[in-house]
Amino acid sequence: MIFNPPLSILFLTEAEDVTLTSFISYLRSIPHIRLSEIPQLPHDLSSYDIVITSNTRQSDAAIDRLTRFVQAGGGQLVGAPITTNFGGSAGSGRTGRRIARTL
Repeated sequence: MIFNPPLSILFLTEAEDVTLTSFISYLRSIPHIRLSEIPQLPHDLSSYDIVITSNTRQSDAAIDRLTRFVQAGGGQLVGAPITTNFGGSAGSGRTGRRIARTL
C-alpha cells in the first residue's frame, strides 16, 4: 500500500462558480487531501501546501502574500485549466491529467 502524506489545499473560488464543481468533488474524494474553499486569501497561509486560484480578484497585499508563499516553497495552481477533465470547458486537457495524477 502506498502511503500519501496529508496535503492541505486552499481553493480560492467564487461561490457562484459552478464550472469547478466536478474538480472540487474529485479533490474531496481523495482521502489524504484536506480542502478548504474560500473567496479571499487569508493572512496566514502557513497551514496550506497548495493554493489554487480560479477567477478571483485579490488585493495587491494578497498577491504579495501569495508571492511570498510560493517563494518560500508553497505550491500554486493558477487558473484551473483542469476543468476540461472534470466537466468544464473544452481544451486539450493535458495539464489536468498531469495535475490529477500527481495528487
